[in-house]
Amino acid sequence: MTSSIYCSQTFYQTIKDGMQEIIGPEGMHTVIDAQQDFGICSQFLQLSSANSNEMTVLFASLEKVFGRLAGQGIAQRSGRVSFEYLSRQPELHNAFSDMAKRLLPVPTRIKEGLEILSGSVASQCGVQIIVSEDDQNWYWRIDSCPWCTGRIGETRGCYFLIGLVQEFTAWMSGGRFFDVTEVGCCAAEDAACLIQIGKRPLE
Repeated sequence: MTSSIYCSQTFYQTIKDGMQEIIGPEGMHTVIDAQQDFGICSQFLQLSSANSNEMTVLFASLEKVFGRLAGQGIAQRSGRVSFEYLSRQPELHNAFSDMAKRLLPVPTRIKEGLEILSGSVASQCGVQIIVSEDDQNWYWRIDSCPWCTGRIGETRGCYFLIGLVQEFTAWMSGGRFFDVTEVGCCAAEDAACLIQIGKRPLE
């Protein structure tokens, strides 16, 4: 994995804003304090200081403060909230507005929207996100994931991205819920992080 993945400050602040909406200012202050104590986070998630980044340490700190399962849940909810902030950025707002004017079918809106959203996230984090599909699912593949770089463990780490894509699909479909899961993760020593998005809404 590369050691030079750094998301833009605008995107990083968007993530922190979404996280603070879930845990409140006091909780966010505690996480930031833990983030500054890199030694604790390194021990907790077996991070290497030569192979990590600000994003990785933020989410490691979240799990350290709240516990692994609760931290993962908060990360996922933060992703859902953060989509609202991201969708207000001029680039995404204009692109999604143009799509809405075309009155496309929901599957087409989601497919095109996934391309637009992945392009925005990729450009702001300096990574490549490859969008693909089969008969039943769409996929995001991230080879050098900002959420997982330097993490070594049995757990998957892209809970923020799962929440982000969940909220996007709900928003794009008028409130329907789609199955979004991580089926591969660099933190679990897979070749890449792979987010799977079901094409059929859940009943």
